[in-house]
Amino acid sequence: MGEDGSPRRAVAFLGLALDPMAVMLVVAAGVYFLLGETRDAIVLTIALVPVLGVDVVLEARSRAALDQLARAAAPVAGVIREALKYVPRDKLYPCTNCGMVPLPRDVARGKLEALGAGAALARQEAL
Repeated sequence: MGEDGSPRRAVAFLGLALDPMAVMLVVAAGVYFLLGETRDAIVLTIALVPVLGVDVVLEARSRAALDQLARAAAPVAGVIREALKYVPRDKLYPCTNCGMVPLPRDVARGKLEALGAGAALARQEAL
């Protein structure tokens, strides 16, 4: 992948083009054009803009969440690897080791997901 991310963009564009809702709208617009219903065809074509816009926003949010999870999982995996120097693998049980009750739900969930991802990463490395 180049620095500009062009292959990633091409794959993202292809994913948008193959979105079932977008395909349905394009096909329906084509049928309306063939039937001579130009106004309906134009409306359906214009409807692609919000559909694809929502897809772009959701894809960006998902990618950001996955990147953040990956960044959070690496330190957790490091701590688990360090602990494995002193504790047998079958006796090590990763936990949050802090109170989750006062945390906002999304923060607590992020911590738990990072713990799970870090444990999975450490497990893969140990195999």
